Amino acid sequence: MPAKLWRYFDPLLVTVSLLLTIYGVAMVYAALAAPGADTAARSAAIHEAMYGAIGLFLLIAACFVDYRLFRALFWPLCLGNVALLFAVLVLGRASGGATRWLNLGFLPFQPSEFGKLLVILTLARVLADLGDRIAYFRYVLLTLVVAAVPAALVYPQPDLGTALVYVAVWVGMAAAAGVRLRHFFLLLLGLVASAPLAVHFLHAYQLNRLTIFLNPQSDPTGAGYNIIQALIAIGSGGWMGQGWGQGAQSQLHYLPVQQSDFIFSSIAEQLGFLGCLLLFFLFGMLLNRLLAAAAVAQDLYGRLVAIGVMWMVLFQSFVNIGMNLQIMPVTGIPLPFISAGGSSLITCLFAIGIVQSIRMRQRKLQF
Repeated sequence: MPAKLWRYFDPLLVTVSLLLTIYGVAMVYAALAAPGADTAARSAAIHEAMYGAIGLFLLIAACFVDYRLFRALFWPLCLGNVALLFAVLVLGRASGGATRWLNLGFLPFQPSEFGKLLVILTLARVLADLGDRIAYFRYVLLTLVVAAVPAALVYPQPDLGTALVYVAVWVGMAAAAGVRLRHFFLLLLGLVASAPLAVHFLHAYQLNRLTIFLNPQSDPTGAGYNIIQALIAIGSGGWMGQGWGQGAQSQLHYLPVQQSDFIFSSIAEQLGFLGCLLLFFLFGMLLNRLLAAAAVAQDLYGRLVAIGVMWMVLFQSFVNIGMNLQIMPVTGIPLPFISAGGSSLITCLFAIGIVQSIRMRQRKLQF
C-alpha cells in the first residue's frame, strides 16, 4: 500500500470504535456478574473479547483493501447474502425459539447480522450506477428489491427487528442518493394501505410487542414484565449509578437478557446518567467521523457506503435505547458494539474498516 494513503487515516474513527468495544465487553461482564458466581460473566466477556479481536483483525485488513473492490464484487456479494440467509432457514441452529445461526464448528455465525453490511455494499452499487435515473419511480422500486429480498428471508427466522434494519438502511441510503420525497410518500401510502394485510403475517408475540409498550402495566408479569424491569433499572441508577457490577436488577436477574437487548438499562443502573452520557458521547463521535468520511469520499459509491454504515449504527442505537426507555416497541435489535453478540460486533468493526478504507482513499494519489 502506498505510504501516502496513510496521511488520510482517521485515528479517531478507529479509537472511538475500540473504546465502544471495550465499553461493551466491560458491560457484558458487569451485566451478568453475580455475587460469588461470576463464571458465566467471565465466559461471556471472554467470548465477546474474542469476537472483538476477530473484528479488529478484519478492520485492519479492510484498510489495506481498496473499497471499490466490493463494488466490483456486486453479484458474488448479493447472491452470497441470499444464499446464506436461505441456508439459515434450511440448516440453521434453533435457539430460544428462533433459527438464526449457522454452526461453523468453532463458533456460531448469524448471517443476518453480516447481511446488514452486505446490503449496504450491494445497495450502494445499485444506487451509484443508477445516478440521475433514481428520479424515476421504477428505479426506486428496483433499489428497494436489494433490501427487501434479504429482509423477506430474515423475517421467517423469525427476526422482525433485523428485517426492519435492512429497510431502514435502504431509506437512509436512498435519501442520500436523491430519491424524491414524493416517491417516499407513495411508498408510505402503500405501506399504510397494506397494513391490515401485513398484520396477518405477524406472529402473536410480535403483535403483543407492538401494543404492550403503550401500557406495560396491563400485563406486568407477562408481556409487560421486560419493559417494567428495564424502567426500574434505569430509574434506580440516578446520576452516578450503583457501581460497576453492583446493579440489583441486573445482578439478581430481574432484568431480562441484560447482556443484550436490555444492556442499556443495565448501564444506566450501574453507571448512572453520567455513564449513559459517556456512551452517547462515544456514539456521537462515531457518527461524526462516519459523516466526515462520507463528505470526503472520492466517489458516490464510497459516500453511500459510509452513509449506510452510519445509518445502520444510528437506527440500531435509537431503536435499542428507545425500547429500553419505552418509547419504542421491543424488537430485539442489538446496541452496536455494546450488546453481547459476536456476529454483530464483528460486522460493526468490519464496517468501520471499510469506511476507513474510503477515508484513506479520499483523493487520487499524485506522483
